[in-house]
Amino acid sequence: MQRALRAGMLVEELETPLLIVDLEIMERNLAHMMSILEGSGVKLRPHLKTAKSPAIAQIMIQAGAVGICCAKLSEAEVMANAGITDILLTSEVAGAGKYERLVALAARLPDFKAVVDSTHAIESIAAVARERGVTVKLMIELDVHTGRSGQVTPGGVLELADLIRATDSIDLAGIHAYAGHAQVKPAESRRDLNEPAMEILSETVELLREHNHPVPILSGGGTGSVRIDVETGILNEVQAGSFLLLDTAYRDAGVEFENALTCLSTIISRPTPERAVCDAGLKTLSRDGGSPEVTGRTGVTYLRGSDEHGSLTVEPDALETDLNVGDVIAILPSHICTTINLHDVMAGVRNGVVETVWPVETRGHIW
Repeated sequence: MQRALRAGMLVEELETPLLIVDLEIMERNLAHMMSILEGSGVKLRPHLKTAKSPAIAQIMIQAGAVGICCAKLSEAEVMANAGITDILLTSEVAGAGKYERLVALAARLPDFKAVVDSTHAIESIAAVARERGVTVKLMIELDVHTGRSGQVTPGGVLELADLIRATDSIDLAGIHAYAGHAQVKPAESRRDLNEPAMEILSETVELLREHNHPVPILSGGGTGSVRIDVETGILNEVQAGSFLLLDTAYRDAGVEFENALTCLSTIISRPTPERAVCDAGLKTLSRDGGSPEVTGRTGVTYLRGSDEHGSLTVEPDALETDLNVGDVIAILPSHICTTINLHDVMAGVRNGVVETVWPVETRGHIW
């Protein structure tokens, strides 16, 4: 059974829990991002592991984004089916069926690009591409001190670039250099962490060009570092995704965007004056980024979530109006990427009315 959710409904009519997006705030965030990038030579390639919606991807492309990023092949396949043609797969793949699916995407999308950091991946992709008669664009991942995947030295990147040049059916499209560790940090920490990240990228680009390797795309960065990346002038693509809707983790880090996404939740129990329970628990709001935050209700704090229940603490003397069973509260997620992945739909709202309903079409697409 599907719940009643359609354009034209009033917010007061919506069944909870439900993620809603303030469209005016979202549009301001997008306009602000494009103003930061305007004239810089840096293009927006938003990461759709956050919003997980082809419709939202199209909104950003129409605003000037050069394409999108996806974290998993299954996400990229959904986006391709929705008509998006310029996709960068930002996570390496390996294992049964993965290289075949990757090459199949490249056969469909001439602007598809995939990240690699090993000879195994390069040789495996090339072998499948050769069989299919396809040329696949590859980007070598450089670990810019994030401590995750990627080659850890400029020399390691050069070795892979040499291998790509010597191998049929694959081309080098550029370098993937995502400084994830420099994103959700206070402003000065972001700058301090991003500077050495861009230094090793600059060294790597210089080394590749010395050996006659073209590196047309230098892709990385994110919501936290976008202004720094523009000032530095090394990247020519920024992979910001969270900026559009935002969460409390990024807000508390002081980024220059606004919270557009909230979760509506209904009070289902008020056992004592100091406690209340809402219908948004761990299956509704993720906690890996910290505790979600009740907004617009002074004196009400989200304490913890169990599977189906959100436990709230209440300061009765701080309440402007009493908190009763049946009241609806708004909660800001602490980490939107993992929260959105818990939901089937989001509602875009303007002036208290649902304007659009977006299926979260890549929810659970982890393969």
